[in-house]
Amino acid sequence: MAGGTSTGYVRIWDIQAPTTPHKVVDSTGPLNDLRFSRNAEYLAIANRNITLVPLAKEGKSIVVRGDQANYGSVRFSTDGRLLLTVNGKGEIMTIDLASGVGRPFHCCSSIWGEVGFSLDGTRAFWAGHWPGVWDLHSMTLLGRLTERREFMAFGPIAIDPTEPLLYMGSQDGRVYQWNIETLRLLGKSQALSDYVHSIAVLGKSGWVAYAAEGGAIHLWHPKTGTSRAVQAARPTTNLVFDESRNRTALGTNSGQVEFWDLIDERLLGRLAGR
Repeated sequence: MAGGTSTGYVRIWDIQAPTTPHKVVDSTGPLNDLRFSRNAEYLAIANRNITLVPLAKEGKSIVVRGDQANYGSVRFSTDGRLLLTVNGKGEIMTIDLASGVGRPFHCCSSIWGEVGFSLDGTRAFWAGHWPGVWDLHSMTLLGRLTERREFMAFGPIAIDPTEPLLYMGSQDGRVYQWNIETLRLLGKSQALSDYVHSIAVLGKSGWVAYAAEGGAIHLWHPKTGTSRAVQAARPTTNLVFDESRNRTALGTNSGQVEFWDLIDERLLGRLAGR
């Protein structure tokens, strides 16, 4: 597991024995995003640039982009060959890791809005003010998720691992659910009083967790319409669901990582961030 501060100091833990960080990465500048490659060979760090930190073996970090373009979110393709990212100009692009060649395919989005691959790696999604879907084989726009450009931008993205469902959190405080195949809007959650900062699909439970920065986690069950809050769980960072242990990891403003069973509202443990 990896976590970092806004100033860019990154800690990497082996969660089988998580008493101390397994690896420490000195600051590479203000941090926007972290993401492991599928086989955990690399950790991608997105900030003014994009850097790959090798994890499987010792070696120097690889600067994939050093142009100070301010990269928002970064995602690896399923086969590990491509990175998907959005930069400060709102350009969405894929980067071929073998050649280093970047291929912009859409402009413009909000850097606050995340990007993501479909589970089969054939499509790319983006959030922002007018979220859409791109076919990576034909390099064509498959469609938009809203009829028009929205005043409130969409930010975090989550994809259901078992059903063709896509979730996005909005600055209006709601989570929106779409069918990935038809691009049809299926429902909206109850609204928070602030932006939705993070989302996690809680495995096969049917529940979706979402929260504003520093606010209580809210749970939404789209099929039943049920909603409730877990007041004691207050993340300042993204939510990460660990299906193997049925728990959700989150960072707090105390510099700790907490592990929760959100459905039963139980704190399972803490991990020091320093």
